[in-house]
Amino acid sequence: MTILKKIWNDPVWSKVISAIILSAIAVIYSFVKSQIETESFWEVLFSTFVSPYFLGLIILLLISYLLLSHLIRTKKRNPVSANAEGVYTWRDIENGVKDIREQLIIDNYIPTLLVGIGRGGAIVSSLISGNMIKGRHIPFIALERKYNEERGMRKASLFDDVIFKKDLNRVLLVAGDVYTGGTAGVFIDFLEGLGAKEIRFCVFAKVNSTTRKPDYFSVSTNVTNLTFPWMLSPNYPTDARTH
Repeated sequence: MTILKKIWNDPVWSKVISAIILSAIAVIYSFVKSQIETESFWEVLFSTFVSPYFLGLIILLLISYLLLSHLIRTKKRNPVSANAEGVYTWRDIENGVKDIREQLIIDNYIPTLLVGIGRGGAIVSSLISGNMIKGRHIPFIALERKYNEERGMRKASLFDDVIFKKDLNRVLLVAGDVYTGGTAGVFIDFLEGLGAKEIRFCVFAKVNSTTRKPDYFSVSTNVTNLTFPWMLSPNYPTDARTH
């Protein structure tokens, strides 16, 4: 049953299986009808496939599939409790990455490259990298950011120019959290300048005040002072939170 469940959850195989089931139903129906009536099997089969009832059934099943996928994604959106303290454990991160993985599968967005923002992005992107596809990992790279004083405000920028030699067809930009979205904007502009064809943004925790909504997230919260399990001591820098 586990193998069958994995096959059905696969975005490609689920559609292939659905098409095979529909075709099998049409073939069986045509065979039975041809035995009862005077028409040949091929005539009945052709009339079945072009029948408005059959086409309507396909459209109805397609709509049902899309609605079910949306409901599944919505149901799995928050498996980690957005607790009032904003303190998350390794188990929370594990569950959150599993949730994000399911969202990516449902969307049929399998990245060709993961780009982690900072330390949190490095950890979350490495977990996605090794658990997305059975038997292999997705290439990932982690980049740090710095903050420059401009007119009394600190703006995020990259430390140094980086030459990418990986596939930039479908890039998933990954962060541990997003507070304002300013840093993500810098990275997105950088990746677009490198020629990335499609970029989507993913975080473990989305603070609701952000102006840049991530495409994928596991936790949505109003808490702005989040604590993650990789923050092992008071020395951990959290300057990104106030900008």
